[in-house]
Amino acid sequence: AAPSRPRRLPRDDGSPAAPGMATCDAEAGGTAGAKAVPADELTRRNWHFEHVVVSARENTYFSRPEDADLLRAKAYALAGIAPQRRPCARVNACFFRRAEGLSSSTGAWEGGPRIVANGRLVVRLMQLLVNVYAPGGRATVVGTNSSMSFEQQVSVFASCDMVVSVHGSHNANVMFMRAGSAFMEVNPYKFFYASYEALAGVCGLLYLPSRFNSIAVGTMRRRDVQQAEAFTKKYGSWSDDRCQDKTACRKAARNFPTDVNLTSFTTHFAKGVRHIAQQLHGCS
Repeated sequence: AAPSRPRRLPRDDGSPAAPGMATCDAEAGGTAGAKAVPADELTRRNWHFEHVVVSARENTYFSRPEDADLLRAKAYALAGIAPQRRPCARVNACFFRRAEGLSSSTGAWEGGPRIVANGRLVVRLMQLLVNVYAPGGRATVVGTNSSMSFEQQVSVFASCDMVVSVHGSHNANVMFMRAGSAFMEVNPYKFFYASYEALAGVCGLLYLPSRFNSIAVGTMRRRDVQQAEAFTKKYGSWSDDRCQDKTACRKAARNFPTDVNLTSFTTHFAKGVRHIAQQLHGCS
């Protein structure tokens, strides 16, 4: 069904939105009849929009670091989180386990096949590398889901100096990690786009790549293995950037379980631990 035409809502100052602002031609796909709102107008006044159309495959979170800082500060205040990291606190490297199953609050399915098949091995390797580069630190397994409050989800990400997580929309929450933290996005075989790398950058995080992983065929049913083999035969020679630009390749790539390339992982994760440890210089 076509989306309904959005109505204009009042601004925070109580006056109605200017005529023509935030209108949308539903019959033309939602954008043809839209009126442009100048950027300086948006920043000068407070507007309420019922529908906003944005690019789905780009960094649409923040354009300026100060905006990311402001939202993070307000979220920390709401959740009762200290603005600054506790001095000389031990390094906490988090492995994010993607939620999978029925949500207790909505009854909807969460997660899916986008899992890290060798995740236990990855966590053990994380702990070994933390022991080497940040003695006394720990590797922990964390997760969030829709039954958790906003404050709880913010607290999980704020508690992590590093996050290792398979690609997914849950990674938008890295915006609530402290500036100076590190984020590693584990991308499935042939799957990558730059949205979360851009988000990490504008939020002041060190982005650590994990792009050359493989399909975990050893964990799959025979029918799924056949699909993986067909995918590899068709797209195996492609780069992950090229796959991203082909809808069929992109959609299929993110639905296979992933085996993390441990050689590449070790190199980049160690860089992240050293990055965090340097911030603790002088701590014993």
